[in-house]
Amino acid sequence: MHIIKLYQKNSHGKIKFIELECNHDTITRVWGLLEGKTQETNNTYQTINPGKSNELTPDRAAEADYYRIIERKKKEGYTEDLEALLNSSGSKMDLNNLPTEFCCSKPITSIS
Repeated sequence: MHIIKLYQKNSHGKIKFIELECNHDTITRVWGLLEGKTQETNNTYQTINPGKSNELTPDRAAEADYYRIIERKKKEGYTEDLEALLNSSGSKMDLNNLPTEFCCSKPITSIS
C-alpha cells in the first residue's frame, strides 16, 4: 500500500490537496481544500492485455497509473512539502516558464 499527499496554492491563496492511496488493484483519490470540502473516487483496475507477453496484472496496472498520476500532478505544481508552501510569501515568477498572463510590449523606438 502506497499513500502520498500533495499540496498546491490555488488562485485565491487557499491550499488545495490531493491524497492518493494505491492498495493492491485500487487507487483511491481524495481531493479538495484544506479545512474545506473534499471529494473521493476509487478506480479498480483489471488485467491489461491478458494472455500476451506484455500482460499487466491489476496490481501492476494500478501501481503504474499511481506513479503516472503523481508525476503529472508534480508537473502541475503540486508539492509534498506543506510547510514550505505555507511559509512562501506570494508567487515567484520563473523567467524560464512565464505565465500566460504575462504580456510584454515592444519598446518605443522614437521619443516625440
